Amino acid sequence: METAPAARGANSLEAFWMGFTSNRAFKQHPRLLATARDMHYFTPDGRAILDGTAGLWCVNAGHGRRKIIEAITRQAA
Repeated sequence: METAPAARGANSLEAFWMGFTSNRAFKQHPRLLATARDMHYFTPDGRAILDGTAGLWCVNAGHGRRKIIEAITRQAA
């Protein structure tokens, strides 16, 4: 029998299918990120993880960089 969405809880991953992921293993021990700042992601318990993602279509300029935010804000005004 299917569990009602409200009974699963707000943070339940049951309703999600994540392509290219071992869904069962991930849902048993999810590796989630809570926030990002500069060149790091942070886990819910505060552990820093280096954001090493880069490639043809993205530039790893960091997350929440004040100088970039200010430049975009000035240009958008």
